[in-house]
Amino acid sequence: MKNEKKKKNKKEKVLMPWWINFIFSTYSKIYLLLKYRPKINRKALRKQKRGCILIYNHSSNKDHYFVMSACNYRPVSFVLASYFFFNKTFCKILTWARCISKDQFKPDISAIRKMKKVLDKNGIVAIAPTGQTTMDGTLPFISPSIVKLVRMTKADVMGLKMSGIYLSLPKWRKYPRKTKINLDFVPVVKKEELDILTDQEIYDRIVKSINVDEYLNQQRLPHKIKGKHQAEGLENLMVRCPKCGSKHSFITSDNLVTCTKCNNQILVNKYGLLEKTSEE
Repeated sequence: MKNEKKKKNKKEKVLMPWWINFIFSTYSKIYLLLKYRPKINRKALRKQKRGCILIYNHSSNKDHYFVMSACNYRPVSFVLASYFFFNKTFCKILTWARCISKDQFKPDISAIRKMKKVLDKNGIVAIAPTGQTTMDGTLPFISPSIVKLVRMTKADVMGLKMSGIYLSLPKWRKYPRKTKINLDFVPVVKKEELDILTDQEIYDRIVKSINVDEYLNQQRLPHKIKGKHQAEGLENLMVRCPKCGSKHSFITSDNLVTCTKCNNQILVNKYGLLEKTSEE
């Protein structure tokens, strides 16, 4: 009985230990500085003194480096889908890093309690509300359940809009590439506003704060993408030939995409945009 009482009275450690946070954050900063050199606008974060929910658009499997670097040594607890914790070894690492397990697309009371504890200690709870990385550079669907989570935690919400990451790290790429990357903190909702705003208004603010269309941005203000063989891997993403209508008929080589049925060729230019090279 005494042991059980001790366990109950023992305070749960919800924030990443300072030395682990320091190592992870420093490594993230150095790695990104050497590899991608993102430009980070932390103006809104500097004004955010209390804990907050940080939502971000999920562009790649390396987003955690960008988030940690952007938060500039502020303690961050990542919310991850529960299936990441199924592997025993990986689960130990995630627990060590104070990550929070949550069932996807529905309220999870246990996870919300842990989030509140982090927020009470002025920590940052980082969530990718789409639940998946983008395949085409646009923002995937965000479940409206994110509003319920925000209301239940009763916390400020901050957005981290990340542009350029998808163009540097698309899932389908076969070779290294990089371009200009911008990270901008965007205030979304203060907890005092939660009782005033409707669910739809909160949802619209969340979507707007992290809504990124990478190729549309490239058309408006193009930035050169550095890297070789930029077309290779696109055959896994492109389905139908725009000329003959054949499905899954593409092969790629260097910066060219070719349809094996009609020999239609498409060039991937230095901005990652598609250009027609063959005549109709």
